[in-house]
Amino acid sequence: MKKKNPLVKKRNPEKTKARILKYAMDCFAHGGFHGTNLDEIVAKAKVNKRMIYHYFGGKNQLYRAAHEEVWNKLTEWYGNLIQQPRDFSSISTTLEEYLMLEAVKALHDFVAMHPLFRRLVIWDAIEGGKVTRSLWREIREPLYQHFVDFLIATEKQGVIPTNLRADHLIVSIMGIVTIYFLYANSLFEVFGKNPLSQEAIAERKEQVVYLCQKLLMK
Repeated sequence: MKKKNPLVKKRNPEKTKARILKYAMDCFAHGGFHGTNLDEIVAKAKVNKRMIYHYFGGKNQLYRAAHEEVWNKLTEWYGNLIQQPRDFSSISTTLEEYLMLEAVKALHDFVAMHPLFRRLVIWDAIEGGKVTRSLWREIREPLYQHFVDFLIATEKQGVIPTNLRADHLIVSIMGIVTIYFLYANSLFEVFGKNPLSQEAIAERKEQVVYLCQKLLMK
């Protein structure tokens, strides 16, 4: 009976697939779909190119999987936020106002801590938005609808003006949050410090929350 070579590592399909996806996300985030070659991903993941086709089917499917991963992380982020136990007895505002500002803070924290999300989303937007749109029904719509329902309830409670449409408001808040990080590398002179330092990000979060509170709350 042939003995197994102890130096030969046992294959782990899940780890291999996860490693491919990890390096694919990094590469796509820096070069987009058209600026990324599968050979680059293969070299960084240290796998045979056929593994990409085996686990994902090809470049298009791998690119979609990368976007799916970051959008799932956003859904998970908000899911964990909702499940956190909270003491509402000490809040100084209405519950709706408090929850809305908490949602803004959570979005800011997520975008700040997940550069791959913001880079992948902006690359797909530049390249036509096809992949992000393909995730609408499966991932983005449930998340979007949750916020629409919340904003409508908030509006009925008189917290925000009735002439603010939920769809435009969601896009506007996302814009206020994400634009800072998308242009961070060109904002050193504006703020006189590294815009991506912990101090600068905390300052930005405070300003975003204050702005939303003043602009949106009655």
